[in-house]
Amino acid sequence: MIPIKPYILEAMLKKFIIPLFFASLFSGVGLIGQIKKFSFSEKTTMQIQGTSTLHDWTCNVTKVDGVIEMDNKVLSKGVWTQNSKIKTLKVSVPVESIKSPRGAAMEKKLYNALKYEKHPSIIFTLNNLKTIPSTTGSGQLESSGTLNVAGVEKPISLSVNASFSADKSLSFTGSYTLNMKDYAIEPPSAMFGQIVSGEKVTISFNVQVK
Repeated sequence: MIPIKPYILEAMLKKFIIPLFFASLFSGVGLIGQIKKFSFSEKTTMQIQGTSTLHDWTCNVTKVDGVIEMDNKVLSKGVWTQNSKIKTLKVSVPVESIKSPRGAAMEKKLYNALKYEKHPSIIFTLNNLKTIPSTTGSGQLESSGTLNVAGVEKPISLSVNASFSADKSLSFTGSYTLNMKDYAIEPPSAMFGQIVSGEKVTISFNVQVK
């Protein structure tokens, strides 16, 4: 091996190696700076719809907690593209934030069915996301993750629409239907069992990012 003379090595460091080092360093900082953590807006809404042997019913969710880590350029541009990424997403719904128009007695039955004392929140965690390209500023997302209800965790897949309002705020809308018995939940009943809820419920959501 031919030895490299000191003055040649010094020239190489100045011309190639040192500039490459600083370029990679600042490039890494830039990438990290693009990912930011956002919380959900108070305008976020969620409903749970179901059926029973007497009538259909709807409960409103009054509190949806959650955080999302994503590229802040998505919000600044107000356009969802195939390159738009979400690093992490976690949604948490306190069971006691589910409110029934039929009052506290029905809510108590629902909370007990969801085993709220041991499992006070319903939690969704995103695992994977695929974007279907769009030129309208909104995008159709195919997502997969885990849903934990009453302490039972199962993998789920759902379609979500990502869209922007005039002020470039971002919202995710969609719905998901689950069978309560898949989560070891006994459908609530009333009137000594004469009125029984159907096994399937649909969760509809409009999650808005601040």
